Amino acid sequence: MTTWVRNLFTNPSFETGTPPTGWTVTGVGAVFVRSTDQVIDETYSGKLTRVGNNCSISQALTAATYVGHNMLLGVWAWASIANAVRVRITDNISGDTVSVYHTGSSKWEWLSVSKTVSTTATTLGGYLEIVDTDTTAYFDDAMFTTNSTPEVGSLRAWVNFNGTGTPAIRASGNVSSITDNGTGDYTVNFTTAMPDANYAWCASIGDGNLGSPYVAAMMTRADGTKTDSALRIQNRYTDQGASGASDVADCNVIILR
Repeated sequence: MTTWVRNLFTNPSFETGTPPTGWTVTGVGAVFVRSTDQVIDETYSGKLTRVGNNCSISQALTAATYVGHNMLLGVWAWASIANAVRVRITDNISGDTVSVYHTGSSKWEWLSVSKTVSTTATTLGGYLEIVDTDTTAYFDDAMFTTNSTPEVGSLRAWVNFNGTGTPAIRASGNVSSITDNGTGDYTVNFTTAMPDANYAWCASIGDGNLGSPYVAAMMTRADGTKTDSALRIQNRYTDQGASGASDVADCNVIILR
């Protein structure tokens, strides 16, 4: 767990007028200083002023430590203009997740946002920012912490389809179409590609043949057609010495990564 400690803006490195250790000020013309103008706790707050360009004070974390974690960023903020001050978490795979804006009440309001870090993220940062409007905001008691244990994987795609005749999707998630490659031979095409081809998949099928010796299963094709954008699979059966490929009425496939 990593936390930005309470009363961060009173730490020794900021006493000299520089941003706190580990923080970066961005935005051309932006000014960030220690202030006693508006304080919610203890002695100081951080005062950020936007001058012509969106600006922020931010801290980067080591993304590899937090992939799959749900992160929580929170801070007390003071602003006098609505829809200008917010907080944001971003990683380089899934992009930005932002909080609601400060209402501009000229009072302290708690702003927070949570985000699950992509399992393939290589950068991760939290931002206290002013956007679109030149104004001054104050920040105090910032914290950035893990909000849960990491996810070990997530459902990336699923589909239920009729594999007889012309394959037809009954219901799906992140599956754009099913390609018919021949008897019992299907390609599941993803709407949004996987990060790579190293995902896991499983399938269940219903054939309607209730004979006890009958065994059927989905498997990947021998030619190894498994890419980040599609998965090619085939239904194979054995039945009292006979074996081969067959079309299946009830096909169910899920993809995890």
